Amino acid sequence: GTLIICLPSTFSGGEFVVSHRGLKTQYEWGTGRGYGSSAPAEQKLQWCALFGDVDHAVSPVHSGVRVTVTYLVKRSPGAPIRQPLACTEQETSLRDLFRQMLSGSEILPKGGDLCFSCFHLYTNGNFHGPVLNGQAVGLLKGVDAVVARAAMSAGLRLRLVPYLTEDCAGTLWRCGKLPKKIARRITSDGIAERYDAEECEGSSIARRSGGGVVSESGNAVLWVIPPRTDCGGSLHKEDNFQPAVQSLGNSNWSNTGYFGNEASEATFYVQSALHVVVPAATERGNLPDLSGEPLAQPEAPDSAAPQARSKRARLQKDSAKPDVDTTPEKRQRVKGHYLALPSGSSLNLHKLPSHVTQEMVEAMRDRILQLEGDQMQNDTPEKAVGPQQLKLARQKTAASLRSQLRGVKFFGRGCVRELKYNDFMTKDVFDRLFGSVGVLIQPTPENQPKSKVVKRELDGEDFAASISMEQGSLKGELWTCGSIFSGKGRRMGSTPLKVRRADLSFAMTTSKLSVTATVEPGSGVKASSPSTAETEERSAVET
Repeated sequence: GTLIICLPSTFSGGEFVVSHRGLKTQYEWGTGRGYGSSAPAEQKLQWCALFGDVDHAVSPVHSGVRVTVTYLVKRSPGAPIRQPLACTEQETSLRDLFRQMLSGSEILPKGGDLCFSCFHLYTNGNFHGPVLNGQAVGLLKGVDAVVARAAMSAGLRLRLVPYLTEDCAGTLWRCGKLPKKIARRITSDGIAERYDAEECEGSSIARRSGGGVVSESGNAVLWVIPPRTDCGGSLHKEDNFQPAVQSLGNSNWSNTGYFGNEASEATFYVQSALHVVVPAATERGNLPDLSGEPLAQPEAPDSAAPQARSKRARLQKDSAKPDVDTTPEKRQRVKGHYLALPSGSSLNLHKLPSHVTQEMVEAMRDRILQLEGDQMQNDTPEKAVGPQQLKLARQKTAASLRSQLRGVKFFGRGCVRELKYNDFMTKDVFDRLFGSVGVLIQPTPENQPKSKVVKRELDGEDFAASISMEQGSLKGELWTCGSIFSGKGRRMGSTPLKVRRADLSFAMTTSKLSVTATVEPGSGVKASSPSTAETEERSAVET
């Protein structure tokens, strides 16, 4: 639940409105005075506590400052519930209707989804994707929890599926991922790729014509409470008797991908729906009560899972096989996608059944243990770094330094330049090259002891020796400084360079090496001699 405490402050408006099951209460914590009032605020704390399934809202603050402290109240993990939740009359009636539906074959005889749009918002992505178990159902709110508990009491599994809609053309997408934000500019293909979404082409037509069975992702879908796809900007209007939606903001949306005259400014909304997985009429006998399941259940069959509109997904769907297949030829055709069962049959992993038997669980356990054993046998110690690998790393580092010298000018013998470059190498190669030289800066007991980034400081001699490079093998261009008297600077020739120091930073998580090397012209080493005329001219310029 939630505990809200209003601190003493001067403001007007900001009423805290609580509504639940037709009852509505309004808490007026404001003093009725704003900034212009000289009277101090009353020194007392006002508070309100409510359960998680209670709707609440804050009215606009007209003046002053409204300051509240909000606490999230949770039951400790594993703590017993002193009084179990009673089964309400509404839940009992709905459960009986589910059982009545399952006793016949008039509704969804070949199986499908019975869908209820949610009257509460669920922005936690953990709800979306897997089949809801008894623990997850306990986190649902209000009417949504009633529908879920009634369905599980009747032996039906369910999922929470997010939907995306916009208020310009009323387009509705069924999403495999929970949309949390919308891009400033987006296309229909971008929505399908980003949110693993599929446009529901027939659902809005069936809804406007009074309901009916439609198809989503090749699965029969029957809407009891359809999602909202109102056009003309009416989705933002408050209505306690409509499914809940949340605005993701405005976007420049184009169905064709052309953002000229065809683009539209639309507001996108996200909402959720409970999909009750109804098995085929031939599989509806003796369904167990699932309301007390404490652990997560296997995923629903392919008919309940949203499929991306990709070529691979279509091929997998077209090549779907029966749940149980004992034909060796067919099993060999899709090798590795069937699980052998102790009874001699096999389980199609592309099309899981609605109900799991003890035989399937034991077969999966044995297969997991077998794979773990194979993995332990195949694990071999990592090969030591060979001399050829170290030689290639040294050559690559030296070549990277030389490439950074292109276009770099040295004005005089005391001119110092910094060369920076990034490279990738394994941790073993880094330790062999630089692990025993220089000074370790990080991690140390005094500086970032748990850091995954290794920083070392090397002098020029150690760095050159680590990469098998002689001091002076690097070449740079020596130039004279230009001025208003001598004109532009002139190139005096190439000069050997020496490395003064090198700072290394190696990220162990990404295997990225960053090198900052300080170089300068070598002392006592002459530049390459230019022509005699150029020498006399440069001497005159320098004089």
